[in-house]
Order: sequence, then C-alpha cells, then structure tokens
Amino acid sequence: MPRPPASRLLATVAVVGALAVGGVLITPALAATGSAQRIEDGSLSMHNSVTGSIVSLEGMTIGDARTGSVTITNSGSLPGTYTLAKSFAGSATLVHAMRLTIASSGKTIYTGRLGSLARLDLGRFAPGESRTFAFRLTLPSTGSAGGDDALQGLAANVTFAWSAVVAD
Repeated sequence: MPRPPASRLLATVAVVGALAVGGVLITPALAATGSAQRIEDGSLSMHNSVTGSIVSLEGMTIGDARTGSVTITNSGSLPGTYTLAKSFAGSATLVHAMRLTIASSGKTIYTGRLGSLARLDLGRFAPGESRTFAFRLTLPSTGSAGGDDALQGLAANVTFAWSAVVAD
C-alpha cells in the first residue's frame, strides 16, 4: 500500500557528518624567465571563515533545504587563481539525489546535483581579497514513494576543498 504524502515527507535521510571545508592545497606556479624558470617572490596562502561544517544536514528529510556560508580569503601577498572541488564518501545515490546551489557576490556560480559537481573555477583573487560563498542544499522528492523510501538510512560525508595556484 503506498504511503500518504505526509509520511513520505517525514522519511529521514541520515547524513553522516556535513559539508566541511576540506584541506587547502596551495601550489605555487612557476614563472618563465627566458629559458629558465623561477618561483615568484611572495606567498600565496588561504584562510577560511569556518571551522567545521558549512551546512549541517543532520535529520534532513525529503523536501528540506539547508543553507550555510563560508568566506575564503587570499591572505598571501600574491594573486591566486582559485578552484573548488568536491569529494565524498558514502552513498552515491544520496549525493546524486541532493541539489546544490552556490552563490557569490549575488551571482549563482553553480546549480545542479551535488554529485555532478567535480571542480568549479572561482577566478582570480587579489592579495587580501575575500569572497563569501553561500551554499543551499535541498533534498527534493524523487517523484515516487518508492524512490523517496529508497533514500532512507543512506549516509554520505561530503568535503569541499579550495585550492589555489599563483595567478599570472
């Protein structure tokens, strides 16, 4: 017997952990000078405003939306070209069912399935420049009671990692 719609909305999807700012990888680029190459003088370093989770997904149910934000700052003396990458452990079914929107400076820079985001180019950050990234995650209905029920009890841990290379 199919469940009534109200029961489907109360089906809890367990998400272990939350979206977390992952490790920051800083890779200095080499600048060409004739046939020789040298590493630029200065530093490229990054600071994020969040320790722990960007968004808590604990107890999220079908139809819920959760939001959070993080500010990334180029705290070095050199400009950097920044990217954002996602990795996850756990249920691919759950990660692909969730929808993600990321906005910065009033513009949407990504909207789609959480599982479809691989790498996002964020552009050039000047020394001292900060940008705030707003995350909105939703868990929409699959369109069927059976599909929604199949998400119950699934778990995933999603990590976002910002990286930067010295900009030209």
